[in-house]
Amino acid sequence: MSTVISMELTIGGDLSDFGAAEQAAFTDTVASELGCIAPSCIIECRFSAGSVNVESVMTIPNGDGGGGGAAAAAVASVSAAATTLASQPVSALSMSLGVTVVAAAAPIVAVGVAIPMAVAPPPPSPPPLLQPTPSGSTQALSAEFPIGLFIGVAVGGAALMILAISIRERKLRPKSTELPAATSTSSGPTKANIPVPFEQINPESVQV
Repeated sequence: MSTVISMELTIGGDLSDFGAAEQAAFTDTVASELGCIAPSCIIECRFSAGSVNVESVMTIPNGDGGGGGAAAAAVASVSAAATTLASQPVSALSMSLGVTVVAAAAPIVAVGVAIPMAVAPPPPSPPPLLQPTPSGSTQALSAEFPIGLFIGVAVGGAALMILAISIRERKLRPKSTELPAATSTSSGPTKANIPVPFEQINPESVQV
C-alpha cells in the first residue's frame, strides 16, 4: 500500500513546447522543490493539452506495511512542501519552477492506495568457476576433451617412442660374424692323421 499526493498546475504555452528533455527537467525541479527523492518517494509528472496541464503525482510506498516510521515522515514532509508550493502566488511559483504558471490547485492526499511497483529483475548469475580436478586439469577441459581419449593418446605415443628407440639401437649395434659349424660324416669319432717320427717306426711292423 502507498500514500499518493497529487498536485495540478496549469502552465502557459503549448504542449508542443514541452519535449522529452523539457518534461524531464520540469519533473526534476518539482521533485527538488517537494523533497520527493527516490526510493522513498517516486514522482511522475503527467502532461496534457489545454494550455499545458501538469499533474504531479508523488507515490510514497509504505515500506513497513503500516505507514509508520520513515514512510510516515516522507508523507508528512512531501505533503507540507506541496501545500506550501501550491499556496504561493503564481509569480513566485513561476520563478520557483522556471516556467510560466497560470494556476495551481491544492494538493490531494490519498492514503492506502494499492499501486503495483515494478521490480527490476535480479542480475544474471555469474558463470561457475572452473574447479581443478585431481589430475591437475579443469572440469572444462574434461568436458571438451574426454579423459579416456587423453589416456589412449598418451599410451599410444609412449609405445611409438619405445619402438623408435628399439629400432635405432638395432641399427647402431655391430653385426657379429658367425663361423659355420663343423659337420661330421660319420657317427663315430674321427681319427686324425698325425705323422709319426721316423725314429719311432718299428721295422718289424713294416710290411714289404
